Amino acid sequence: MKLSTEPPIIHFTTVHSRNDTRVRYKEAVSMALRYPGRVALFVMDGQGDAQDDRSSLRIVDMGARPRGRIARMLKGNWRAFRAVRSAAPSIAQFHDPELIPAGLLLTLTGVRVIYDIHEDVPKQVLSKAYIRPAALRRVISGVVRRVERFAVNRFAAAVVAVESIGKRFPKEKVLLIRNFPRADLMTRSRQPADPDKRFVINYAGSLTRLRGIPDLVAAMEHLPDHAELQLLGNWHPATLEEECRALPGWSKCQFLGRVPHDEVVQHMQDAHLGVQLTHDIPNHTGGLATKVFEYLFLGVPVLMSDTAEKRHIYDDLVSYAEPANPSAIAAAIREIMANYEPLRARTENNTPRVRATYSWEAEAARLGDTYDKLLSGKKSPR
Repeated sequence: MKLSTEPPIIHFTTVHSRNDTRVRYKEAVSMALRYPGRVALFVMDGQGDAQDDRSSLRIVDMGARPRGRIARMLKGNWRAFRAVRSAAPSIAQFHDPELIPAGLLLTLTGVRVIYDIHEDVPKQVLSKAYIRPAALRRVISGVVRRVERFAVNRFAAAVVAVESIGKRFPKEKVLLIRNFPRADLMTRSRQPADPDKRFVINYAGSLTRLRGIPDLVAAMEHLPDHAELQLLGNWHPATLEEECRALPGWSKCQFLGRVPHDEVVQHMQDAHLGVQLTHDIPNHTGGLATKVFEYLFLGVPVLMSDTAEKRHIYDDLVSYAEPANPSAIAAAIREIMANYEPLRARTENNTPRVRATYSWEAEAARLGDTYDKLLSGKKSPR
Protein backbone atom coordinates (compact mmCIF):
# COMPACT_ATOMS: atom_id res chain seq x y z
CA MET A 1 0.00 0.00 0.00
CA LYS A 2 1.45 3.35 -1.07
CA LEU A 3 1.68 5.93 1.72
CA SER A 4 -0.53 8.98 1.43
CA THR A 5 1.08 12.36 0.85
CA GLU A 6 -1.37 13.87 3.35
CA PRO A 7 -0.21 14.44 6.96
CA PRO A 8 -0.52 11.19 8.93
CA ILE A 9 -3.13 10.28 11.50
CA ILE A 10 -1.53 8.64 14.52
CA HIS A 11 -2.81 6.53 17.39
CA PHE A 12 -0.22 6.16 20.14
CA THR A 13 0.16 4.22 23.39
CA THR A 14 2.90 3.24 25.82
CA VAL A 15 0.78 0.83 27.85
CA HIS A 16 -1.45 -1.14 25.47
CA SER A 17 -0.29 -4.04 23.35
CA ARG A 18 0.06 -3.54 19.60
CA ASN A 19 -2.63 -6.23 19.36
CA ASP A 20 -5.08 -4.49 21.69
CA THR A 21 -8.60 -5.08 20.39
CA ARG A 22 -9.99 -1.56 20.83
CA VAL A 23 -6.83 0.39 20.00
CA ARG A 24 -5.70 -1.58 16.95
CA TYR A 25 -8.38 -3.87 15.58
CA LYS A 26 -11.28 -1.49 16.08
CA GLU A 27 -10.18 2.14 16.03
CA ALA A 28 -6.83 2.16 14.19
CA VAL A 29 -7.77 -0.45 11.58
CA SER A 30 -11.17 1.15 10.94
CA MET A 31 -9.55 4.53 10.38
CA ALA A 32 -6.82 2.98 8.20
CA LEU A 33 -9.54 1.57 5.95
CA ARG A 34 -11.20 4.97 5.80
CA TYR A 35 -7.95 6.90 5.18
CA PRO A 36 -5.76 4.47 3.16
CA GLY A 37 -2.02 4.83 3.62
CA ARG A 38 -2.40 7.58 6.18
CA VAL A 39 -2.92 5.94 9.60
CA ALA A 40 -0.21 4.62 11.94
CA LEU A 41 -0.23 3.06 15.39
CA PHE A 42 2.77 4.04 17.54
CA VAL A 43 3.53 1.51 20.30
CA MET A 44 6.32 1.01 22.80
CA ASP A 45 7.23 -2.67 23.03
CA GLY A 46 10.61 -3.19 21.36
CA GLN A 47 9.18 -5.64 18.78
CA GLY A 48 10.00 -3.52 15.73
CA ASP A 49 7.93 -1.88 13.02
CA ALA A 50 5.28 -3.80 11.08
CA GLN A 51 2.67 -3.37 8.36
CA ASP A 52 -0.94 -4.61 8.34
CA ASP A 53 -1.39 -5.23 4.62
CA ARG A 54 -5.12 -5.90 4.93
CA SER A 55 -5.87 -2.40 6.22
CA SER A 56 -2.74 -0.37 5.30
CA LEU A 57 -2.17 0.33 9.02
CA ARG A 58 1.48 0.91 9.88
CA ILE A 59 2.82 -0.19 13.29
CA VAL A 60 5.67 2.03 14.47
CA ASP A 61 7.73 0.84 17.43
CA MET A 62 9.00 3.64 19.68
CA GLY A 63 11.42 1.24 21.39
CA ALA A 64 11.25 -0.97 24.45
CA ARG A 65 8.95 0.19 27.22
CA PRO A 66 10.88 1.69 30.19
CA ARG A 67 10.75 -0.52 33.26
CA GLY A 68 8.73 0.71 36.19
CA ARG A 69 5.69 2.95 36.31
CA ILE A 70 7.60 6.15 37.11
CA ALA A 71 10.16 5.61 34.34
CA ARG A 72 7.37 4.80 31.89
CA MET A 73 5.50 7.96 32.81
CA LEU A 74 8.57 10.20 32.49
CA LYS A 75 10.74 8.64 29.77
CA GLY A 76 7.75 7.17 27.97
CA ASN A 77 6.01 10.53 27.72
CA TRP A 78 9.06 12.27 26.33
CA ARG A 79 9.85 9.52 23.82
CA ALA A 80 6.23 9.34 22.69
CA PHE A 81 6.05 13.11 22.27
CA ARG A 82 9.25 13.23 20.20
CA ALA A 83 8.25 10.27 18.03
CA VAL A 84 4.77 11.57 17.28
CA ARG A 85 5.91 15.17 16.77
CA SER A 86 8.58 14.08 14.28
CA ALA A 87 5.86 12.45 12.15
CA ALA A 88 4.01 15.82 11.95
CA PRO A 89 0.49 14.35 12.17
CA SER A 90 -2.71 16.22 11.53
CA ILE A 91 -4.49 14.19 14.26
CA ALA A 92 -2.95 12.28 17.16
CA GLN A 93 -5.14 10.08 19.37
CA PHE A 94 -3.65 8.65 22.56
CA HIS A 95 -4.99 5.86 24.75
CA ASP A 96 -3.29 6.11 28.16
CA PRO A 97 -4.04 8.68 30.89
CA GLU A 98 -0.35 8.84 31.74
CA LEU A 99 0.26 10.30 28.24
CA ILE A 100 -1.68 13.48 29.04
CA PRO A 101 1.61 15.49 29.28
CA ALA A 102 2.66 14.29 25.81
CA GLY A 103 -0.78 15.18 24.49
CA LEU A 104 -0.60 18.68 25.94
CA LEU A 105 2.86 19.23 24.43
CA LEU A 106 1.58 18.11 21.03
CA THR A 107 -1.24 20.66 21.15
CA LEU A 108 1.40 23.37 21.49
CA THR A 109 2.85 22.25 18.14
CA GLY A 110 -0.51 22.58 16.39
CA VAL A 111 -1.54 18.92 16.38
CA ARG A 112 -5.23 18.16 16.88
CA VAL A 113 -5.07 15.82 19.89
CA ILE A 114 -7.77 13.35 20.92
CA TYR A 115 -7.74 11.72 24.35
CA ASP A 116 -9.29 8.25 24.18
CA ILE A 117 -10.56 7.43 27.67
CA HIS A 118 -11.12 3.69 28.02
CA GLU A 119 -11.94 3.62 31.72
CA ASP A 120 -13.07 5.96 34.47
CA VAL A 121 -9.63 6.53 36.02
CA PRO A 122 -10.80 8.59 39.05
CA LYS A 123 -13.17 5.74 39.96
CA GLN A 124 -10.44 3.21 39.26
CA VAL A 125 -8.15 4.90 41.80
CA LEU A 126 -10.80 4.43 44.51
CA SER A 127 -10.51 0.64 44.15
CA LYS A 128 -6.68 0.49 44.36
CA ALA A 129 -6.16 -1.33 47.67
CA TYR A 130 -2.40 -0.73 47.59
CA ILE A 131 -2.97 3.03 47.95
CA ARG A 132 -3.21 3.59 51.70
CA PRO A 133 -4.86 5.02 53.67
CA ALA A 134 -8.23 5.04 51.92
CA ALA A 135 -8.45 8.82 52.36
CA LEU A 136 -5.39 9.15 50.11
CA ARG A 137 -7.26 7.37 47.32
CA ARG A 138 -9.97 10.01 47.45
CA VAL A 139 -7.38 12.79 47.27
CA ILE A 140 -5.59 11.19 44.30
CA SER A 141 -8.92 10.49 42.59
CA GLY A 142 -9.84 14.16 42.89
CA VAL A 143 -6.49 15.27 41.49
CA VAL A 144 -6.82 12.91 38.52
CA ARG A 145 -10.33 14.20 37.86
CA ARG A 146 -9.13 17.82 37.76
CA VAL A 147 -6.09 17.00 35.59
CA GLU A 148 -8.24 15.18 33.05
CA ARG A 149 -10.73 18.04 32.86
CA PHE A 150 -7.94 20.60 32.47
CA ALA A 151 -6.41 18.56 29.63
CA VAL A 152 -9.66 17.80 27.80
CA ASN A 153 -10.45 21.52 27.69
CA ARG A 154 -7.27 21.93 25.63
CA PHE A 155 -7.62 18.87 23.40
CA ALA A 156 -9.66 18.73 20.20
CA ALA A 157 -11.86 15.96 21.61
CA ALA A 158 -12.28 13.30 24.28
CA VAL A 159 -13.39 9.90 23.04
CA VAL A 160 -15.16 8.03 25.85
CA ALA A 161 -16.04 4.34 25.93
CA VAL A 162 -19.07 4.78 28.19
CA GLU A 163 -21.55 7.61 28.60
CA SER A 164 -20.94 8.13 32.33
CA ILE A 165 -17.30 9.13 31.72
CA GLY A 166 -18.32 11.85 29.29
CA LYS A 167 -20.46 13.59 31.89
CA ARG A 168 -17.28 14.92 33.53
CA PHE A 169 -16.29 16.98 30.47
CA PRO A 170 -17.75 19.79 28.33
CA LYS A 171 -20.38 18.37 25.97
CA GLU A 172 -18.85 19.95 22.90
CA LYS A 173 -15.62 18.01 23.51
CA VAL A 174 -17.09 14.56 24.08
CA LEU A 175 -17.52 11.79 21.52
CA LEU A 176 -19.09 8.53 22.72
CA ILE A 177 -17.47 5.57 20.92
CA ARG A 178 -18.74 2.44 22.62
CA ASN A 179 -16.59 -0.66 22.65
CA PHE A 180 -18.99 -2.90 20.73
CA PRO A 181 -17.72 -5.98 18.84
CA ARG A 182 -16.73 -5.92 15.20
CA ALA A 183 -19.40 -8.04 13.54
CA ASP A 184 -17.00 -9.28 10.86
CA LEU A 185 -14.68 -10.75 13.51
CA MET A 186 -17.42 -12.42 15.56
CA THR A 187 -18.92 -15.09 13.29
CA ARG A 188 -19.51 -18.67 14.38
CA SER A 189 -17.71 -21.30 12.32
CA ARG A 190 -18.08 -24.32 14.62
CA GLN A 191 -20.17 -25.74 17.44
CA PRO A 192 -19.07 -26.77 20.96
CA ALA A 193 -18.95 -30.36 22.19
CA ASP A 194 -21.89 -32.20 23.73
CA PRO A 195 -22.56 -30.25 26.97
CA ASP A 196 -23.47 -33.47 28.79
CA LYS A 197 -19.98 -34.83 28.16
CA ARG A 198 -17.83 -31.69 28.36
CA PHE A 199 -19.24 -28.37 29.58
CA VAL A 200 -16.80 -25.54 28.81
CA ILE A 201 -16.97 -22.27 30.75
CA ASN A 202 -14.92 -19.46 29.20
CA TYR A 203 -13.44 -16.31 30.68
CA ALA A 204 -11.31 -13.99 28.51
CA GLY A 205 -9.76 -10.81 29.89
CA SER A 206 -7.55 -9.59 32.72
CA LEU A 207 -7.25 -12.21 35.45
CA THR A 208 -7.74 -10.14 38.60
CA ARG A 209 -9.38 -10.44 42.00
CA LEU A 210 -11.87 -7.66 41.25
CA ARG A 211 -12.95 -9.46 38.09
CA GLY A 212 -13.92 -12.40 40.26
CA ILE A 213 -11.34 -14.95 39.10
CA PRO A 214 -10.62 -16.52 42.54
CA ASP A 215 -14.39 -16.73 43.15
CA LEU A 216 -14.87 -18.49 39.82
CA VAL A 217 -12.05 -20.96 40.43
CA ALA A 218 -13.42 -21.68 43.91
CA ALA A 219 -16.88 -22.30 42.42
CA MET A 220 -15.46 -25.00 40.11
CA GLU A 221 -14.96 -27.29 43.11
CA HIS A 222 -18.73 -27.57 43.43
CA LEU A 223 -19.49 -28.38 39.78
CA PRO A 224 -19.75 -31.79 38.06
CA ASP A 225 -16.54 -33.40 36.85
CA HIS A 226 -17.27 -32.73 33.18
CA ALA A 227 -17.30 -28.94 33.79
CA GLU A 228 -14.13 -27.14 32.69
CA LEU A 229 -13.09 -23.50 33.11
CA GLN A 230 -10.91 -21.89 30.43
CA LEU A 231 -8.97 -18.80 31.50
CA LEU A 232 -7.52 -16.55 28.80
CA GLY A 233 -5.48 -13.50 29.76
CA ASN A 234 -2.70 -12.28 32.03
CA TRP A 235 -2.61 -12.41 35.83
CA HIS A 236 -2.65 -9.12 37.73
CA PRO A 237 -0.81 -9.32 40.04
CA ALA A 238 1.25 -12.34 39.00
CA THR A 239 1.01 -13.75 42.55
CA LEU A 240 -2.76 -14.27 42.05
CA GLU A 241 -2.02 -17.24 39.80
CA GLU A 242 -0.33 -19.12 42.65
CA GLU A 243 -3.27 -18.36 44.93
CA CYS A 244 -5.77 -19.69 42.41
CA ARG A 245 -3.71 -22.79 41.64
CA ALA A 246 -3.86 -23.66 45.35
CA LEU A 247 -7.67 -23.78 45.32
CA PRO A 248 -9.35 -27.23 44.99
CA GLY A 249 -11.33 -26.02 41.98
CA TRP A 250 -8.14 -25.48 39.98
CA SER A 251 -8.15 -29.15 38.91
CA LYS A 252 -11.05 -28.27 36.59
CA CYS A 253 -9.33 -25.19 35.14
CA GLN A 254 -7.28 -24.72 31.99
CA PHE A 255 -5.05 -21.64 31.87
CA LEU A 256 -4.37 -20.64 28.25
CA GLY A 257 -2.62 -17.30 28.83
CA ARG A 258 -2.93 -14.30 26.54
CA VAL A 259 -3.62 -15.28 22.93
CA PRO A 260 -4.36 -13.28 19.73
CA HIS A 261 -7.94 -12.10 19.28
CA ASP A 262 -8.75 -14.59 16.51
CA GLU A 263 -7.73 -17.45 18.81
CA VAL A 264 -9.84 -15.96 21.62
CA VAL A 265 -12.84 -16.07 19.29
CA GLN A 266 -12.15 -19.74 18.51
CA HIS A 267 -12.08 -20.60 22.22
CA MET A 268 -15.27 -18.61 22.79
CA GLN A 269 -16.97 -20.66 20.07
CA ASP A 270 -15.96 -23.86 21.87
CA ALA A 271 -17.58 -22.63 25.08
CA HIS A 272 -21.04 -23.45 26.38
CA LEU A 273 -21.01 -20.51 28.78
CA GLY A 274 -19.19 -17.17 28.95
CA VAL A 275 -18.68 -15.54 32.35
CA GLN A 276 -18.19 -11.94 33.50
CA LEU A 277 -18.47 -11.87 37.30
CA THR A 278 -16.82 -8.59 38.27
CA HIS A 279 -17.19 -7.32 41.81
CA ASP A 280 -19.66 -4.49 42.38
CA ILE A 281 -17.16 -1.64 42.78
CA PRO A 282 -17.11 1.92 41.34
CA ASN A 283 -14.90 1.28 38.30
CA HIS A 284 -17.02 -1.69 37.24
CA THR A 285 -20.25 0.29 37.14
CA GLY A 286 -21.57 2.57 34.45
CA GLY A 287 -19.97 0.64 31.59
CA LEU A 288 -20.64 -1.97 28.96
CA ALA A 289 -18.84 -5.31 29.15
CA THR A 290 -17.54 -5.86 25.61
CA LYS A 291 -16.93 -9.56 26.12
CA VAL A 292 -20.58 -10.06 27.01
CA PHE A 293 -21.63 -8.76 23.60
CA GLU A 294 -18.95 -10.86 21.90
CA TYR A 295 -20.34 -14.02 23.50
CA LEU A 296 -23.86 -13.01 22.48
CA PHE A 297 -22.72 -12.28 18.90
CA LEU A 298 -21.57 -15.92 18.79
CA GLY A 299 -24.76 -17.25 20.38
CA VAL A 300 -22.98 -18.28 23.61
CA PRO A 301 -25.02 -17.92 26.83
CA VAL A 302 -23.53 -15.59 29.45
CA LEU A 303 -23.48 -15.51 33.25
CA MET A 304 -22.67 -12.16 34.81
CA SER A 305 -22.79 -10.27 38.08
CA ASP A 306 -26.26 -9.69 39.46
CA THR A 307 -26.55 -5.95 40.01
CA ALA A 308 -29.47 -3.60 39.38
CA GLU A 309 -27.44 -1.70 36.80
CA LYS A 310 -26.51 -4.80 34.81
CA ARG A 311 -30.08 -6.07 34.85
CA HIS A 312 -31.15 -2.70 33.48
CA ILE A 313 -28.60 -2.91 30.64
CA TYR A 314 -28.77 -6.58 29.69
CA ASP A 315 -32.25 -7.55 30.90
CA ASP A 316 -33.05 -11.11 29.74
CA LEU A 317 -30.10 -11.42 27.34
CA VAL A 318 -27.96 -13.07 30.05
CA SER A 319 -28.18 -15.03 33.31
CA TYR A 320 -27.08 -13.65 36.68
CA ALA A 321 -25.24 -14.70 39.85
CA GLU A 322 -24.23 -12.88 43.00
CA PRO A 323 -20.63 -11.67 42.53
CA ALA A 324 -17.87 -12.52 45.04
CA ASN A 325 -19.88 -15.53 46.21
CA PRO A 326 -18.46 -18.90 44.98
CA SER A 327 -21.43 -20.88 46.32
CA ALA A 328 -23.94 -18.67 44.51
CA ILE A 329 -21.86 -18.78 41.32
CA ALA A 330 -21.68 -22.58 41.46
CA ALA A 331 -25.44 -22.84 42.05
CA ALA A 332 -26.14 -20.57 39.06
CA ILE A 333 -23.86 -22.61 36.78
CA ARG A 334 -25.45 -25.90 37.91
CA GLU A 335 -28.87 -24.44 37.08
CA ILE A 336 -27.64 -23.43 33.64
CA MET A 337 -26.15 -26.88 33.04
CA ALA A 338 -29.41 -28.56 34.04
CA ASN A 339 -31.46 -26.41 31.63
CA TYR A 340 -28.91 -25.72 28.94
CA GLU A 341 -30.75 -26.39 25.68
CA PRO A 342 -33.61 -23.91 26.25
CA LEU A 343 -31.09 -21.27 27.33
CA ARG A 344 -28.88 -21.89 24.30
CA ALA A 345 -31.87 -21.67 21.95
CA ARG A 346 -33.05 -18.41 23.53
CA THR A 347 -29.55 -16.91 23.25
CA GLU A 348 -29.26 -17.86 19.59
CA ASN A 349 -32.71 -16.41 18.88
CA ASN A 350 -31.55 -13.10 20.38
CA THR A 351 -28.32 -13.00 18.34
CA PRO A 352 -29.71 -11.13 15.27
CA ARG A 353 -31.16 -8.41 17.53
CA VAL A 354 -27.89 -8.07 19.44
CA ARG A 355 -25.84 -7.84 16.24
CA ALA A 356 -28.13 -5.18 14.80
CA THR A 357 -28.04 -3.04 17.94
CA TYR A 358 -24.54 -3.42 19.38
CA SER A 359 -22.04 -3.59 16.49
CA TRP A 360 -18.79 -1.64 16.12
CA GLU A 361 -19.42 -0.52 12.56
CA ALA A 362 -21.73 2.37 13.55
CA GLU A 363 -19.21 3.53 16.17
CA ALA A 364 -16.38 3.51 13.60
CA ALA A 365 -18.44 5.63 11.21
CA ARG A 366 -19.02 8.22 13.94
CA LEU A 367 -15.30 8.33 14.79
CA GLY A 368 -14.47 8.80 11.10
CA ASP A 369 -17.00 11.60 10.79
CA THR A 370 -15.29 13.36 13.69
CA TYR A 371 -11.91 13.01 11.98
CA ASP A 372 -13.45 14.58 8.86
CA LYS A 373 -14.64 17.57 10.89
CA LEU A 374 -11.28 18.06 12.58
CA LEU A 375 -9.41 17.70 9.29
CA SER A 376 -11.68 20.34 7.75
CA GLY A 377 -10.63 22.83 10.40
CA LYS A 378 -13.33 22.48 13.07
CA LYS A 379 -12.01 22.79 16.61
CA SER A 380 -14.34 20.25 18.27
CA PRO A 381 -16.21 17.07 17.25
CA ARG A 382 -19.65 18.72 17.38
